[in-house]
Amino acid sequence: MNGHRASRSPARSATRGFSLVWALVLLVMVGGVASASVSRLKAMRGDEVVDEADVAAVLAADGAVATARARLARDPAFAGGTARVGAIDVVTTVVRAGEGWVVTARAGGVATVEARLAPVAGQAPALGAWRRVR
Repeated sequence: MNGHRASRSPARSATRGFSLVWALVLLVMVGGVASASVSRLKAMRGDEVVDEADVAAVLAADGAVATARARLARDPAFAGGTARVGAIDVVTTVVRAGEGWVVTARAGGVATVEARLAPVAGQAPALGAWRRVR
């Protein structure tokens, strides 16, 4: 031996090069799948936050209708008002309709609830109908 390494066979070099290419392709594929998964999870979390805000707004509007109902039991001339529930501003309007009232509660520009109330002697007005407008 003269101190030089024996030359590699071309078949062995080609196999080694092919393995490297496959490893890089596999790495890119795994990275792409991981990136897509993270993006989807972020989008799902964003949807969840919006849904939570929507539910909170509907609950705040429902609370405003219940408050208006209690206020109307004490004062049939109650016309509504503005209240802050947590981080949500709720605007309540009360309009006389026939013998009863129509109460509309708008919570944070996200949810609007409308309820029809009918007077009941000596008690809080009865809920005749309820609907979510928006």
